[in-house]
Amino acid sequence: MQKKKLVILGICTLLLLLLASRYFFWGGKEIEEIEIEKVAINLMRETESGNDETIRTDELTVTEKLAVNLVRETERGNYKIVRTDELKQWLDDEQDMFLVDARGGSASGYVYYNKSHIPEAIPLSFPSQEMNVADYPHKSLLIKIFGPDKNRLLVFYSDSTKCALGHNAAMLAVQLGYKNVYRYPGGIKGWEEAGFPTIKEKK
Repeated sequence: MQKKKLVILGICTLLLLLLASRYFFWGGKEIEEIEIEKVAINLMRETESGNDETIRTDELTVTEKLAVNLVRETERGNYKIVRTDELKQWLDDEQDMFLVDARGGSASGYVYYNKSHIPEAIPLSFPSQEMNVADYPHKSLLIKIFGPDKNRLLVFYSDSTKCALGHNAAMLAVQLGYKNVYRYPGGIKGWEEAGFPTIKEKK
Protein backbone atom coordinates (compact mmCIF):
# COMPACT_ATOMS: atom_id res chain seq x y z
CA MET A 1 0.00 0.00 0.00
CA GLN A 2 2.81 2.36 0.94
CA LYS A 3 4.64 1.53 -2.31
CA LYS A 4 1.49 2.27 -4.35
CA LYS A 5 1.15 5.66 -2.66
CA LEU A 6 4.77 6.50 -3.48
CA VAL A 7 4.26 5.57 -7.14
CA ILE A 8 1.13 7.75 -7.37
CA LEU A 9 2.94 10.60 -5.63
CA GLY A 10 5.85 10.26 -8.05
CA ILE A 11 3.56 10.36 -11.08
CA CYS A 12 1.72 13.42 -9.75
CA THR A 13 5.02 15.19 -9.07
CA LEU A 14 6.26 14.46 -12.60
CA LEU A 15 3.06 15.79 -14.14
CA LEU A 16 3.27 18.96 -12.06
CA LEU A 17 6.86 19.51 -13.14
CA LEU A 18 5.97 19.03 -16.78
CA LEU A 19 3.08 21.46 -16.52
CA ALA A 20 5.17 24.00 -14.64
CA SER A 21 7.89 23.90 -17.28
CA ARG A 22 5.24 24.58 -19.96
CA TYR A 23 6.49 21.68 -22.05
CA PHE A 24 3.44 19.47 -21.60
CA PHE A 25 0.28 19.89 -23.61
CA TRP A 26 -2.06 17.60 -25.55
CA GLY A 27 0.34 15.19 -27.22
CA GLY A 28 3.63 17.08 -27.49
CA LYS A 29 5.97 19.89 -26.55
CA GLU A 30 5.08 23.54 -26.43
CA ILE A 31 7.62 25.50 -28.43
CA GLU A 32 9.11 28.41 -26.52
CA GLU A 33 9.61 31.42 -28.78
CA ILE A 34 12.60 32.84 -26.94
CA GLU A 35 14.48 29.55 -27.34
CA ILE A 36 13.78 29.57 -31.10
CA GLU A 37 15.02 33.17 -31.18
CA LYS A 38 18.30 32.21 -29.51
CA VAL A 39 18.94 29.23 -31.80
CA ALA A 40 18.16 31.29 -34.92
CA ILE A 41 20.50 34.12 -33.90
CA ASN A 42 23.30 31.61 -33.28
CA LEU A 43 22.71 30.13 -36.74
CA MET A 44 22.86 33.60 -38.29
CA ARG A 45 26.18 34.26 -36.56
CA GLU A 46 27.55 30.96 -37.86
CA THR A 47 26.46 31.90 -41.38
CA GLU A 48 28.04 35.36 -41.14
CA SER A 49 31.31 33.88 -39.89
CA GLY A 50 31.44 31.41 -42.78
CA ASN A 51 31.07 28.35 -40.56
CA ASP A 52 27.71 27.28 -41.94
CA GLU A 53 27.32 23.86 -43.48
CA THR A 54 24.42 22.22 -45.27
CA ILE A 55 21.84 21.63 -42.57
CA ARG A 56 20.01 18.32 -42.54
CA THR A 57 16.62 19.23 -41.14
CA ASP A 58 15.74 15.58 -40.53
CA GLU A 59 18.36 15.55 -37.76
CA LEU A 60 17.04 18.64 -35.98
CA THR A 61 14.65 19.10 -33.09
CA VAL A 62 11.34 20.93 -33.63
CA THR A 63 12.84 24.08 -32.10
CA GLU A 64 15.89 23.89 -34.40
CA LYS A 65 13.74 23.35 -37.48
CA LEU A 66 11.69 26.44 -36.68
CA ALA A 67 14.91 28.39 -36.10
CA VAL A 68 16.32 27.26 -39.47
CA ASN A 69 13.08 28.30 -41.18
CA LEU A 70 13.32 31.70 -39.46
CA VAL A 71 16.89 32.17 -40.73
CA ARG A 72 15.83 31.29 -44.28
CA GLU A 73 12.86 33.68 -44.14
CA THR A 74 15.14 36.44 -42.89
CA GLU A 75 17.53 35.85 -45.78
CA ARG A 76 14.71 35.92 -48.34
CA GLY A 77 13.15 39.01 -46.79
CA ASN A 78 16.44 40.91 -46.45
CA TYR A 79 15.29 42.49 -43.18
CA LYS A 80 16.82 42.40 -39.70
CA ILE A 81 15.76 40.59 -36.53
CA VAL A 82 15.13 42.24 -33.17
CA ARG A 83 15.30 40.12 -30.02
CA THR A 84 12.66 40.20 -27.29
CA ASP A 85 14.91 42.00 -24.82
CA GLU A 86 16.03 44.50 -27.48
CA LEU A 87 12.47 45.43 -28.43
CA LYS A 88 11.59 45.88 -24.76
CA GLN A 89 14.59 48.19 -24.36
CA TRP A 90 13.59 50.20 -27.43
CA LEU A 91 10.14 50.72 -25.96
CA ASP A 92 11.55 51.62 -22.53
CA ASP A 93 13.89 54.14 -24.20
CA GLU A 94 10.96 55.54 -26.21
CA GLN A 95 12.81 54.78 -29.43
CA ASP A 96 11.26 56.52 -32.42
CA MET A 97 9.82 53.58 -34.35
CA PHE A 98 6.69 52.42 -36.11
CA LEU A 99 5.63 49.16 -34.43
CA VAL A 100 3.16 47.08 -36.43
CA ASP A 101 0.99 44.17 -35.30
CA ALA A 102 0.75 42.34 -38.62
CA ARG A 103 -2.03 40.04 -37.45
CA GLY A 104 -4.40 42.44 -39.08
CA GLY A 105 -6.49 45.52 -39.18
CA SER A 106 -9.38 43.45 -40.55
CA ALA A 107 -12.35 42.38 -38.44
CA SER A 108 -10.80 38.97 -37.70
CA GLY A 109 -7.38 40.51 -37.09
CA TYR A 110 -8.77 42.96 -34.56
CA VAL A 111 -9.98 40.04 -32.46
CA TYR A 112 -6.37 38.96 -31.84
CA TYR A 113 -5.13 42.54 -31.51
CA ASN A 114 -7.82 43.44 -28.98
CA LYS A 115 -7.19 40.28 -26.99
CA SER A 116 -3.52 41.17 -26.47
CA HIS A 117 -0.92 43.31 -28.22
CA ILE A 118 2.43 44.93 -27.51
CA PRO A 119 2.20 48.54 -26.27
CA GLU A 120 2.41 51.21 -29.01
CA ALA A 121 1.65 48.65 -31.76
CA ILE A 122 -0.67 49.57 -34.63
CA PRO A 123 -2.71 46.78 -36.32
CA LEU A 124 -2.38 46.43 -40.10
CA SER A 125 -3.41 43.70 -42.54
CA PHE A 126 -0.91 41.81 -44.69
CA PRO A 127 -1.12 38.81 -47.04
CA SER A 128 -0.82 35.34 -45.54
CA GLN A 129 1.54 34.29 -48.35
CA GLU A 130 4.79 35.84 -49.58
CA MET A 131 4.02 38.38 -52.28
CA ASN A 132 6.09 40.52 -54.59
CA VAL A 133 5.37 44.19 -53.99
CA ALA A 134 4.63 44.63 -57.71
CA ASP A 135 1.61 42.36 -57.23
CA TYR A 136 0.51 43.88 -53.93
CA PRO A 137 -2.62 46.01 -54.50
CA HIS A 138 -2.20 48.30 -51.47
CA LYS A 139 1.41 49.44 -51.83
CA SER A 140 0.46 53.11 -52.23
CA LEU A 141 -1.53 52.94 -48.99
CA LEU A 142 1.39 51.32 -47.17
CA ILE A 143 3.78 54.07 -48.31
CA LYS A 144 1.30 56.66 -47.07
CA ILE A 145 1.06 54.88 -43.68
CA PHE A 146 4.81 54.27 -43.26
CA GLY A 147 5.70 57.77 -44.44
CA PRO A 148 8.24 59.19 -46.90
CA ASP A 149 11.32 58.66 -44.70
CA LYS A 150 12.91 55.47 -46.05
CA ASN A 151 15.23 55.31 -43.04
CA ARG A 152 12.35 55.20 -40.57
CA LEU A 153 12.59 52.35 -38.07
CA LEU A 154 9.83 49.85 -38.89
CA VAL A 155 9.21 46.81 -36.67
CA PHE A 156 6.75 44.04 -37.52
CA TYR A 157 5.46 41.17 -35.42
CA SER A 158 2.62 38.66 -35.53
CA ASP A 159 1.58 35.68 -33.41
CA SER A 160 4.81 33.67 -33.20
CA THR A 161 7.74 32.32 -35.21
CA LYS A 162 5.39 29.91 -36.96
CA CYS A 163 3.15 32.77 -38.15
CA ALA A 164 4.36 34.17 -41.49
CA LEU A 165 2.48 37.48 -41.31
CA GLY A 166 5.36 39.34 -39.65
CA HIS A 167 7.76 37.98 -42.27
CA ASN A 168 5.48 38.91 -45.18
CA ALA A 169 4.96 42.41 -43.80
CA ALA A 170 8.68 43.05 -43.27
CA MET A 171 9.50 41.69 -46.73
CA LEU A 172 7.00 44.05 -48.37
CA ALA A 173 8.42 47.03 -46.46
CA VAL A 174 11.92 46.20 -47.70
CA GLN A 175 10.65 45.87 -51.28
CA LEU A 176 9.01 49.29 -50.92
CA GLY A 177 12.48 50.71 -50.32
CA TYR A 178 12.54 51.06 -46.54
CA LYS A 179 16.05 50.43 -45.24
CA ASN A 180 15.58 50.10 -41.48
CA VAL A 181 13.16 47.17 -41.31
CA TYR A 182 13.04 44.69 -38.43
CA ARG A 183 10.95 41.65 -37.66
CA TYR A 184 10.24 40.58 -34.12
CA PRO A 185 9.75 36.84 -34.78
CA GLY A 186 8.66 35.75 -31.30
CA GLY A 187 5.54 37.85 -31.68
CA ILE A 188 2.93 38.22 -28.99
CA LYS A 189 3.66 34.71 -27.68
CA GLY A 190 7.35 35.45 -27.18
CA TRP A 191 6.51 38.79 -25.56
CA GLU A 192 4.14 37.15 -23.11
CA GLU A 193 6.62 34.32 -22.44
CA ALA A 194 9.10 36.96 -21.31
CA GLY A 195 6.50 38.35 -18.91
CA PHE A 196 6.43 41.77 -20.57
CA PRO A 197 3.27 43.91 -20.40
CA THR A 198 0.60 43.80 -23.09
CA ILE A 199 -2.43 45.90 -23.84
CA LYS A 200 -5.86 44.30 -23.72
CA GLU A 201 -8.60 46.39 -25.28
CA LYS A 202 -11.86 46.75 -23.38
CA LYS A 203 -14.92 45.32 -25.09
